[in-house]
Amino acid sequence: MRNVQMHSNAKVFLHLGQAWKQSTDSFIQLGRPALLIITCPKNADSYFYILNGQKYQIESGHTESRYLESHACLEILDDNQALALILIVCVDAATALGLTQMMPSVPTDRLTSTTTIPTQYIINNFFGTIRSPKVMHRLLFNAQIFEILYHQVNDQNREENHHLSSHYDKVKMAKTIIHEDLSKKITIPELAKIVGTNEQYLKKYFKIHYGKTIAGYTTEVKMEYARTLLTGGKHLIVDVSRMTGYKHATHFTTTFKKFYGFKPIQLK
Repeated sequence: MRNVQMHSNAKVFLHLGQAWKQSTDSFIQLGRPALLIITCPKNADSYFYILNGQKYQIESGHTESRYLESHACLEILDDNQALALILIVCVDAATALGLTQMMPSVPTDRLTSTTTIPTQYIINNFFGTIRSPKVMHRLLFNAQIFEILYHQVNDQNREENHHLSSHYDKVKMAKTIIHEDLSKKITIPELAKIVGTNEQYLKKYFKIHYGKTIAGYTTEVKMEYARTLLTGGKHLIVDVSRMTGYKHATHFTTTFKKFYGFKPIQLK
């Protein structure tokens, strides 16, 4: 950790396995994987921070969580006048505290949620607590941080459930499109555009609803259809290849063998 003091309105707290400890360093590099949670309170300016040389923004009234790799370097900007609560929890501690659901499934992703009124109220009280010089308030701000995290997890669950509901119809439509014409090779970006969402959301919620990736599900459907056609004995492998969206029979044969463990010709 580089020991450069900051003078911004951001308040940084680290949890490395025991209690929360406030940091006043402008540059933070833990040397171990961690969970980063940043909250920008409502009625405040957007907050900016720099991670590994790239600048990011958090809108007022939002919380963002992301994974920090062991070599990641977080810079707290001194000229940033916006209020922000920055919590950094090592992965072991985050797991022990039950915060893994705030960690994105893809390390490079960022999870964002809206700060609700109850959470905002607790955050406001917290900023009042840490301004007090009383030593006894250390116990209080530790308790308040845990309370803030509890509400943030609930806020994120609420938004996640909303997204699940709102994306179900689009995911269902994507599944229907896959089945409509198995001879057509449609890309995920094309599929996302047709159903009216972005590629990231489509992949994420398709996996949540059906337990499989879009690519994995598509391959499964095509291979099952191919086996049915070949078992019937009325189609050549080259024809089945074309009917399942493969331009070359060799590519189809390779995929079929990888999926079933034997070559399609063995069904003849």
